[in-house]
Amino acid sequence: MFKKLKYKLIAFILIACLFCCSEEESSKENISECRQLTYMIEDCMNLHRGALNYLDSCGSLDLDQAKTYDTCEELLEYVGLERFKNWKITQKNYLKYI
Repeated sequence: MFKKLKYKLIAFILIACLFCCSEEESSKENISECRQLTYMIEDCMNLHRGALNYLDSCGSLDLDQAKTYDTCEELLEYVGLERFKNWKITQKNYLKYI
């Protein structure tokens, strides 16, 4: 009796885990292009994730164009923040988006 209950419980946990994992993937897809662009800028400027959440629109900036730049300096110049080019920038955070 306990073996059947044990197997049913394990099966339920595995099924629940599969549903939870699929929900996380769909939530990642719902991030707008503007939000992805702000994440790239935040990483380049070593800001915490969400520091630029107050931005509602990215105007004429294009995510695909932003992904073509090899360095954070080029990305910051593209978005008009060239005065921040001398900030301490880590390439590993930027390169995960390319």
